[in-house]
Amino acid sequence: MPMRKHRAGLMMLFVVPMLHAAPLSPVLRALSVPADTTQTNVAWQDAEKLPQTVWKWSRQQISDHGYTLQGKIMLPLAKGSVPAWIELKGARLYVAVAELQLDARRAQGMAMLQGEPVQALRTSCDEDSATYQFRFFKVADKGRKPMYVSFEYSQGAAGEGSEVWRLGPDAESVLGERCKVQG
Repeated sequence: MPMRKHRAGLMMLFVVPMLHAAPLSPVLRALSVPADTTQTNVAWQDAEKLPQTVWKWSRQQISDHGYTLQGKIMLPLAKGSVPAWIELKGARLYVAVAELQLDARRAQGMAMLQGEPVQALRTSCDEDSATYQFRFFKVADKGRKPMYVSFEYSQGAAGEGSEVWRLGPDAESVLGERCKVQG
C-alpha cells in the first residue's frame, strides 16, 4: 500500500502543473486567428482581448507610434503572476508580431508554453548554451490557425539579461530576416 501512495504522489507532481494554463496561453488565444476564416492577420482590436494589460497609449494612437502598441501585462502562473513588457508591431490594418520581455531573474523558460500543443521547428539560429538560448515553435491549437513562437534567453552581464518571446501568425515575421526554418 505505501508504494501505491508513493506512485500516486509522483503522478500528482506531473499532473497538477498541467491543470494550470501556460502563461502565454492568454496571449496565444487573443492573437490567434480562428481556423474557419479566410483571414490571416490579427486585427489591432484583438489587443483589447489581452487580460491584465495596461497600454502606454490607446489603440487609436498606434499610427503616431510607428504602428506599435506598448504596455505591461501580467502573465498568470500556478501561484501568482509574472510581469512582462509587451509590444505589438504591425502595419496600419494588422498586428504582425507580439513581443514579450521578462527580466532574466523572473524568467520562466519553457514553462511559458506548458500544456500547449507545441511542435519544435529547427532554425539556422538555434542555440542552447548556458548563457544564451534560441528556439522556435509552431503552436497548433484546435480551432485556430497556427501561431509561431520564438524563445530567446540571454543571461546578460551579471544575470541582468532577459527572456524574449515573439509570437505571430507568420513564421517569417516572427523569425525576422536573420533566421530561416530548416528541414
